[in-house]
Amino acid sequence: MVKHEINSSGNDNELRLFIAMVLPESIIAEIADIQRQLKRYHHDIRWVQPKNIHLTIKFLGDVNVSKVDSIIDAIKCSVGYMSPIQIQAKGIGMFPGLKNPKVLWIGLSGDIIQLKQYHNRLEDLLVPLGFAKEDRPFKAHLTIGRIKNKMPINQAQDILRQFETYTSPLFLFDRIVLFKSDLRPEGPLYKPMDVATIASIEHDDLENERKR
Repeated sequence: MVKHEINSSGNDNELRLFIAMVLPESIIAEIADIQRQLKRYHHDIRWVQPKNIHLTIKFLGDVNVSKVDSIIDAIKCSVGYMSPIQIQAKGIGMFPGLKNPKVLWIGLSGDIIQLKQYHNRLEDLLVPLGFAKEDRPFKAHLTIGRIKNKMPINQAQDILRQFETYTSPLFLFDRIVLFKSDLRPEGPLYKPMDVATIASIEHDDLENERKR
């Protein structure tokens, strides 16, 4: 049983939750360096703090505390018979597009098919708990900033060109985290409530063999 805390709205019956995969410190450091380089454009962008950069798998919103343990069970079930996902960060993009970009993000490449399969499996497990599936297709990306004012299209194109060849070293997504989000004036505070580790099936088989 997870001990629940009062959320930022003061309603002790609800928590603002999302499910995400976290990044290695080395990749976070690379992305922080990209953010520093982009700040030279002096555009009005609200930057995501490097420690808060993650891959959102499912945003749950305000959730009654009575559902939290069932959500944790669903997450743990979702990683069964699953191997760590090999990924790398690659390039920069903007949502919804260059004409009026609102979100600045870094793309992901690698085993995207397995990542999408995991996302679909988790969504299937959450539906019985009252969480509807997303209408839009899952697009794996890392949000690094939110653009507050209209950005000139030539500046947006320059940013994309500058980082179109950026590719990080390969890394593994091997943890699924349920986060609680507290919205504060200085920026959101994310607190992990539970972590499910994706174990290598081959590694587990080897360990079981050694114990026999």
